[in-house]
Amino acid sequence: MASIHALLLEELGYDPDDPDDPGADAASAGWSRGRPLAEVAEVAASLDAAEVAPAQRGGVQVAVVRTATGRLYVLPDRCPHDGGPISDGFVEGENVVCARHGWEIDACSGTCDRARRALATAARSPERLASP
Repeated sequence: MASIHALLLEELGYDPDDPDDPGADAASAGWSRGRPLAEVAEVAASLDAAEVAPAQRGGVQVAVVRTATGRLYVLPDRCPHDGGPISDGFVEGENVVCARHGWEIDACSGTCDRARRALATAARSPERLASP
């Protein structure tokens, strides 16, 4: 099995030891630049395309995501909407869809692209939007 460092270099083109790597944006999103733990590598190696699974990274719960195109990402396992685990969701394209309320999290940036199910529910129930 390849090391997580090798997986990051091979699949993401991301070198966690290079401070000039474009992946440094992850640090501004609250990620440590430390080396991931072996559990993340094991989970990553077991995932097929379009799968997400939980893992521990330095005592923090993370979601290991392999997108539909096979790219590998590690995100905090918390939906930005209500903190539920995104590892309970599913992968659609390059996004992880939270199982709780359908928020779509971009696997590359960790940001919410859209709240698909919440918007669909609001469209079916416009009176909910009018209520104080």
